[in-house]
Amino acid sequence: MASSFTPNTSRPRQTKRSYTEFEASSQSDDDSPPATDRWFITQATDNEHSISSLSPFLLEKAFKAATGDLKTVKRLKKGDYLLGATSAIQSRCLLKLSSLAGCPVQVTPHRTLNQCKGVIRCKELLNCDKDEILSELKEQSVKDISNISVKADSGGRRNTNTFIVTFSLQTIPKYFKIGFLRVSVSVYIPNPLRCFKCQGLAMAAKHAKAPLHVPIVVR
Repeated sequence: MASSFTPNTSRPRQTKRSYTEFEASSQSDDDSPPATDRWFITQATDNEHSISSLSPFLLEKAFKAATGDLKTVKRLKKGDYLLGATSAIQSRCLLKLSSLAGCPVQVTPHRTLNQCKGVIRCKELLNCDKDEILSELKEQSVKDISNISVKADSGGRRNTNTFIVTFSLQTIPKYFKIGFLRVSVSVYIPNPLRCFKCQGLAMAAKHAKAPLHVPIVVR
């Protein structure tokens, strides 16, 4: 018994897109380097068309239309906006952003939030040149390295086996490789900022609220 086969001439079902249009346009640009920065500052380039005077509802729609849902949008004191991206695609979209809700803007990476510092101890690096170290560790997101020196008995200073490493990352790695060595990374804790006027911590002199502190000498 011959079986009859009727071909399906209906239109094939269109699959649902798993990414938005701004992601697809960014992925098609193969010439753009991968963006590792996640924090950016958006500021207006024209004082007559400032983004600080725009409605927050309009700004939310403008940011969402340009880059999608951002991790963080925060207004700063000067009227600029701190933006936090969730992926490298959003980072590239933010760097290409030149206009927002009709206002000309400029987007630049944040100076400090896109990097972190860690402390390592490795005596094998004492005999290595700084340029050589940075060249070899560039693939591991090492941006800068400096040695901690202490005062020597002779009056000068001597280098130690402790180094401060700056990574172009948001969080420090637990380990990273120096040649064949596997070196652990600990958190770098900087010295606290102290005002020389009021001796208060975590504030600069221009923001001091107390008058100049003059010690009283009792004779």
